[in-house]
Amino acid sequence: RVEVSGRHVELALVLAWAMCTLLVIACAAREPQWVFAALAGGAGAYLRLGLAPLNGLREDVPLGTLAANVGGSWVLAAVSALSKLGVAYSDQLSQAFLFGMHQGFCGCLTTVSSLAAELSAMPFRQALPYALGSIFVSQVGFILLFDAPLFASVPPRHRATPTFGLCAAHEGVCGAALARAGCPNGSSANVGCALEGAAAL
Repeated sequence: RVEVSGRHVELALVLAWAMCTLLVIACAAREPQWVFAALAGGAGAYLRLGLAPLNGLREDVPLGTLAANVGGSWVLAAVSALSKLGVAYSDQLSQAFLFGMHQGFCGCLTTVSSLAAELSAMPFRQALPYALGSIFVSQVGFILLFDAPLFASVPPRHRATPTFGLCAAHEGVCGAALARAGCPNGSSANVGCALEGAAAL
C-alpha cells in the first residue's frame, strides 16, 4: 500500500497543470482558447481539491462535492449566458476566455464520478434527497443565471402573443366563409381584428 499525502497530491497537480500549460502555449498563436482552457482547468481542479475537506463536515451530505457541482453549474450557466448574448463574439480574447471557463474551469471543477460513487455508498433514504437537491439547486442557478438574462434580452414586443398574426389567419378564414355566404368581404373579421389590435396595444 502506498501512502499519498496531501502535499504529494498538490505537487502532482501543480506539475501536471504546468506541463499542460506549456504544451498548450506552444500552439497558442493558432488556438489561443486552449491556453485559457489549460489555465482555467488547473484552477478548477485546484479549487475542487480545496473543497474536498468539506466532505467530512457532515455525515449525510458531502458538502465539498455538492459545492463543486453546484458552483461549477452556476459558473457554466453564467458563461453560457454571456456566450449567447454575444460577448464571446466581440473579440478573440473574450471568446477564448469564455471557452476556457466553459471547457477548462467548469469541466475540472464539477465531478460526476464522485457524485455517483457517493450515491452508491449511501442508503437510499439519504441518497435520494442528496441527488434531487443537487439537481434542483443547480437548475435554479441555470434559471437565474442563464434563462432569466436571455429572456430579459428579448424585446417585450417579441414576448407577447402574436395577436396580429392570429388576426390575419382569422380574417382569411372568416372572410372566405362570409364571401361564400354572400356577405360583404370580411366585414365582421375586420371588426374582430380591430378589437384584437386594440387589446394588444
